[in-house]
Amino acid sequence: MEGLADEYKRLFADEALDHLSRLEDILIALEKQNEANPELLMEAMRLLHTIKGSAGMVGAYEISDFSHKLEDVLADVKEGKASITSSLIDLLLKAVDELRQAVKGFVESGEIRLDFTIIDEIRGLNGELARRYGLDEERLASLVGENGKVYEIYVRLKEDCPIKKIRAFMTLKSLSDLGEVIATSPASFSTEVRELSVLLTSQASETEIDQALMELPDIDEFRIREIRLSRHSRGRITQEKKSIVSGKIEELLQKVESEIEKRKGASIKGSDASLSYKVEEIKVSVEDLDKLLNLVSELLLFKSRLGRIARDYGIRELREEVSKLGRLVLDINELTMRMRLIPLDQIFSLLPRMVRDLARKSGKEVDLIIEGREIRVDRRILEEILDPLIHLIRNAVDHGIEPPEERRKLGKIEKGTIRVSARKEGNYIVIEVEDDGRGIDLEKVKKVAIEKGILSEDIAERLSERELLNIIFTPGFSTKDETTLISGRGIGMSTVKNRVEMLGGFVRIQSKRGIGTRVTLYLPMQVATLNAIIAEVEGSLFAIPISNIDRVMRARESSILRIKDLNLMEVDEELIPLINLPGCKLTPDNSYIMIISSTHKEKRIGVLVSSVMEQEDVVVKPLSFLLKDLKWLSGITILGDGSLCFIVDVDSLIEEVFRDEGRYA
Repeated sequence: MEGLADEYKRLFADEALDHLSRLEDILIALEKQNEANPELLMEAMRLLHTIKGSAGMVGAYEISDFSHKLEDVLADVKEGKASITSSLIDLLLKAVDELRQAVKGFVESGEIRLDFTIIDEIRGLNGELARRYGLDEERLASLVGENGKVYEIYVRLKEDCPIKKIRAFMTLKSLSDLGEVIATSPASFSTEVRELSVLLTSQASETEIDQALMELPDIDEFRIREIRLSRHSRGRITQEKKSIVSGKIEELLQKVESEIEKRKGASIKGSDASLSYKVEEIKVSVEDLDKLLNLVSELLLFKSRLGRIARDYGIRELREEVSKLGRLVLDINELTMRMRLIPLDQIFSLLPRMVRDLARKSGKEVDLIIEGREIRVDRRILEEILDPLIHLIRNAVDHGIEPPEERRKLGKIEKGTIRVSARKEGNYIVIEVEDDGRGIDLEKVKKVAIEKGILSEDIAERLSERELLNIIFTPGFSTKDETTLISGRGIGMSTVKNRVEMLGGFVRIQSKRGIGTRVTLYLPMQVATLNAIIAEVEGSLFAIPISNIDRVMRARESSILRIKDLNLMEVDEELIPLINLPGCKLTPDNSYIMIISSTHKEKRIGVLVSSVMEQEDVVVKPLSFLLKDLKWLSGITILGDGSLCFIVDVDSLIEEVFRDEGRYA
C-alpha cells in the first residue's frame, strides 16, 4: 500500500508542476494584455482548483489551502474587485514559486513549507487595512464571520455640496442602518471633508448597499468593494483531522486497487466492454531510457563485429543473418531515440517568466516571441542547452535592448522584441535568439580586445567583420563597462560556444549596429549514433558523417593544382581547397579524395585519404580531455573489430581550413 501511495504522490507532483508552468504563462499573458481576460482567468482558476483537489487527495493539505486562497484572489480579479497590475503579477508569480517548491518538497521529503503571508500581500489585507483605519489587527481579523461580509466603501461628495461635514455624517448614518461601521478614513471630519472611506460589516448584499447610497443627495461618486479578510490559519490542519482524512485516503486507495483488479479480470474475459481500457501513454524514467540506449549501443557494436567476422571468413549465411539483425537493431535504435526526444517547449516555457523579470529589473520593456516549441530534441541536448539559452537571453536584455527613452530617441517603439525560434535544418536543430536592440559595436569590440591583449592593433585592423564578431566568444571578454546582476562578467558567450561544441554543434553570430543581433545555435538532432563512412589515413581511422559527403573519387596527380604552398582542385567548375587531415601526410595516385561540404553547402573542401572502407552506424562517445584541443573532432567510436575511430566535425574542419590565415578567402 505504501508503494501505491508514493506512486500517487509522484503522479500528483507531475500534474501539479505542469499546471503551475501553465499558470505562470497565463499570469504573464494577463500582465501583457493589462486586463482581466475572463477566459484566461477561468483557466487559471481551474488549474488551481485541480491542484487544490489533488493535493487534498494525497494529504498535502497546506498546498490545498494555499491553492484555494490563490483561487479566491483570481476570483476577485475576475469579478472586478481587484485590477491586473505588475505589482499584483509579481506577487502571484512569487506565490507560484512557493507552490512549486512546496510540491517538490512534499514528494522528495514529505515536508511542506509555504509562506502564507504572500496571500496577505496579494490581497493587501489585515496589515494595510489596519494601518489605513487605525485598527488593531487582531480586532480586524476577528470580524471574519461575525457580522457577515466586510465591505470597504469609498464615497466622494459633490464639489458644490453645502455643509459637507453634515452630508458625511448622513452617509455614515445610512450605512450604519445596514450593518456596523467599524472605522472611517479620515477618522474625524473637518468642514472641508469631501472624500471618505468606510469599513462596514453587514449581512446586506452589494446591491442593497448600492441602492442605499443612490438615494443619498450630493454624492458625486461611490465604489463598493468586498474585503476577504484572513484569520491567519496558515493552512495548518489538526492532527485529528489529518488522521481522519488519511484514513479516508487509505480506504480510497484500497477501492482503487480493487477496481483495477476487477478491470483487469473483465478485460481478460471480455465479458464487459465498458470495463476494458487502453493505456495510450506511460512515463518512463530517464535512468531506464539511458540504460536502454547503452544496450542498443552494445547491440550496434555486436552487429558490427558479427559483420566483420562474416566478411573475413566469407560465411554467406552469417552475412545474411547479420543483415537482418542490422535492420532490427536500427529499428530498435530509432525507436529508442524517438523515446528520448522531448519538445523544446519544456525549456522554452521557462523563458517568458525570465524575460519578464529581467526586463523589470533593468527598467526595460521587452516583448518575447517564441516559435518552434513543438520541435523535439534528444534529452541530453535539452539538458545541456538551457544554460547557453539563458546566457543569450540575458545578453539580449542587458546588452541588446535599449531603455524606452533611448528607443524613443532612435525612432523605435518603446518595447523591444526578443525572438526565440527553433527549426530543423538538415541533420541539425537550429535555435535562434534575435533581438531588435542596439547591435554590437565592432569598434568597441576592437578597442576592448586590444586593451585586454587579445589582439594587437595591427591584426585588429586586418580582421573581417565576422572575425571581429567571433572575438566575443573569447573567455573573459565583455564590452560591458560594469558588472550587473544580469550580465557583464565575461563568461556568457564563451560558455555558450563551449557547451554547443561539446554537443557536436556550432554557433554563428550576426549583428548590425542599431538594428539588432542574432545568435544561431546548430545542434545535432541526436548525440548517440551516426551514419558515417569510415576512411583510413596512415593507419588512423576517421568516421565522416554521410550527410556531409558529396562524392568520393580516386586521387590523380594531374587533377591537383599547386599555387605556392596551396593545393587546389576543380570540382563542378569551382576551385576548392584540397587538404590532408591535420597531422597526416599522403601522396596522390595511391589515395582517394573525399569531397565534403558544410551543413549549409556554403563551402566545400577535398580531403585526401589512403582508403575508403565502409559505411557504418557508429555509436558516438565523447572525446577524452586530452583531445579537446582538436576542434575538428566531435567524438570517438569503437568499430566491430575493436579499432578506435575518430569522428570528424566537418563544419569545424572546413571553418579551420578557410580561417587559416585567410588563404582560401
